[in-house]
Amino acid sequence: MSASSDHFGGKTPSTLSTLARGLAVFALVAEHGGELTARDISERAGLSLGTTYHLLRTLIADDYLIRRPGGRYDVGTRAAVLSWHVQRRAGPEPELSIILKGLHSRTKETAYVSGWRRGELTLLHYLAGPQAITVGRLEVGFRQSLHARASAKAVLAHLPKEHCAEIVDRLPFEPLTPNTITDPEAFHVELGRVRRLGYALDDEEFARGIKCVAAVFSGRDGLPAGAFTISVPAERFAGNEQMFIREVILAAQTAGTLLREGRLTLPPDSAPDFKYSKTRR
Repeated sequence: MSASSDHFGGKTPSTLSTLARGLAVFALVAEHGGELTARDISERAGLSLGTTYHLLRTLIADDYLIRRPGGRYDVGTRAAVLSWHVQRRAGPEPELSIILKGLHSRTKETAYVSGWRRGELTLLHYLAGPQAITVGRLEVGFRQSLHARASAKAVLAHLPKEHCAEIVDRLPFEPLTPNTITDPEAFHVELGRVRRLGYALDDEEFARGIKCVAAVFSGRDGLPAGAFTISVPAERFAGNEQMFIREVILAAQTAGTLLREGRLTLPPDSAPDFKYSKTRR
């Protein structure tokens, strides 16, 4: 038996390939939240329809997936348990959670806190507003689409210029809505505006009908450690914009004060890792 087989408990390359395919199917279903049929999954994963059905049956048998009426697939109860463990381990510190609850309570809108995890800017936690509109894909652990998120703009704008440029150079600038900034030069201009104003806006750039405002909080070293954000349906945003801006800035200032005074300590991986940047395309 090879060293590779020993390490994986006797699993063969074929078995490991099957596992990788199964995980890919599971991830696709989780990402699209009950929207995909077996054929959709087959096409997106690059698998034959027969292989896809085999993997789906296996995942359903172990409660990782369920099949909904109409032949669409969604995550099952085992996935919920996994999600709970991930959120418990990777979630924000208690002090940040308290600040987030205050922001949520004062604005009555969906409030988010983001921070660095393993070198990437990550959505750590959020509290949905009473009249919230679901923003697809934006769940705990989300790290993509930095060019279209207010939280990412707030953080990137306050990084040292060379570090900001390193991350921006890796962004794909894919258009998510008609308002998404897709030109790197225009994005750098936007980051300059964020630096001047002290807050960042998402003007329906990530999702149609949703506007966001975010403010960054920094540690003792002056580097941005994360951001607080609220998302608001566009029709409610206009009449309350200044209040929303004021509240996210207050939340960020509170977190920054705790960090600088040593009353809030972040885990070791809560910092950008520029040398090994993994900003996703």
